[in-house]
Amino acid sequence: MLAFRMTIHRLPEAVCRGREIEVSGRRVVPLEATAEIGRAAFASSFEEVFARLAALPRMFIEPDGSFVWVSDHAPLPWQVDGNLIDAQGKLRYVELKGTCPVEAWEQLLATLGWPDVRLAFQWVEQGVFFDEPQLRRFAKIEPA
Repeated sequence: MLAFRMTIHRLPEAVCRGREIEVSGRRVVPLEATAEIGRAAFASSFEEVFARLAALPRMFIEPDGSFVWVSDHAPLPWQVDGNLIDAQGKLRYVELKGTCPVEAWEQLLATLGWPDVRLAFQWVEQGVFFDEPQLRRFAKIEPA
């Protein structure tokens, strides 16, 4: 089960990993936090991502892009709360908090185009950005 509070952005090509640091007792290599991450929009529009999210089972999504995705309570209950943030016709980033199993996490990422679309994850409490492989290492997520 993964517990998180983060934002998800499209990872621009120009952004690379920084130096290894310790975050919450773990040695990781975060992305260099640049303004490029904040400016990079997804190729998909708000409406396209909205429709993909709405197709997930037990997903409740509002017209403003706020959503709640819940488990079927077996074997463990989980919930993800989020917001789609758009600008100039494109999805800019996604705010997320909650808990879910790896399989659900990967379903959620797929609505953003992953694994074809490279993603950057800002772990809000620590204020660091990770690419997907480093996020898995930091959060100890095992591939499904």
